[in-house]
Amino acid sequence: MDRLFAPVFLLLYSMQTSAALAPIAYISDLPTDIQNCFQSGYCFQAGGDILLPSAISDTATATAFSYVDLNNGVAEKWLMRYELDNTLGPTVDSTDYLSATNNKVGGVAWLSAMNNYDIENSNEHSFTLYYSDSIFENNPITLTMPSVDLETGASYRDLDALDWSVDAGSLVVSPPLVGVIETHYEYYFNLLNMTYINGIFSFNPNDNRELLYSQSMFEWTPDGNSGKEYTYTSDSLYVSSVPLPAAVWLFGSGLLGLIGIARRK
Repeated sequence: MDRLFAPVFLLLYSMQTSAALAPIAYISDLPTDIQNCFQSGYCFQAGGDILLPSAISDTATATAFSYVDLNNGVAEKWLMRYELDNTLGPTVDSTDYLSATNNKVGGVAWLSAMNNYDIENSNEHSFTLYYSDSIFENNPITLTMPSVDLETGASYRDLDALDWSVDAGSLVVSPPLVGVIETHYEYYFNLLNMTYINGIFSFNPNDNRELLYSQSMFEWTPDGNSGKEYTYTSDSLYVSSVPLPAAVWLFGSGLLGLIGIARRK
């Protein structure tokens, strides 16, 4: 297989929708580890050698791409690019806390996923989220959810370590937020513009949800006689809701990956 000549751009033949394709995709735009995969030849475009970047489907704020990853076996993967809106999201009353940092993240977020998750043989399904300007460092975040959450397209975790009175939801976040023992953690994750049908994902342009991901904690940090004993920190990633009156565009099956592999034999 001639992987040395695999292209360094992402992506597949365009499927036209009613919105203009979001600008993307010189390799320098991609998250670092995905850039490295393309540069090493272990990742390449599904469907053929395309000289210019193109997308599978999109809305005004979300774009879907597909590629093949040869690491740990041949896998067809896809990548979502979201335009974040830092004017959205809740506002925290800083007077309630000793200090409060409410980081409404702007710019671009990327979400890497498998094209297909084996819900019959596994109940743990992972995604990788990339975004900049995190108050908790800028490392990729792995988000793992059970099959029932995969099918509903949403997962969360609410854990109160103040008195262990709350422990709800199944979302596992790595690396996790780290606080003192008396800390309340909240995580929310939505598979925006993604629908799991018949074993594979499809692109849903009519998703009207806005929250992509949020993580927050308030922890016990007493400060003398101030009367305020907790600090609050959060990241919130919101995407403007721009539903389109278009049909759901299916990504297709593993045939795309097989075509790309066959062309390189």
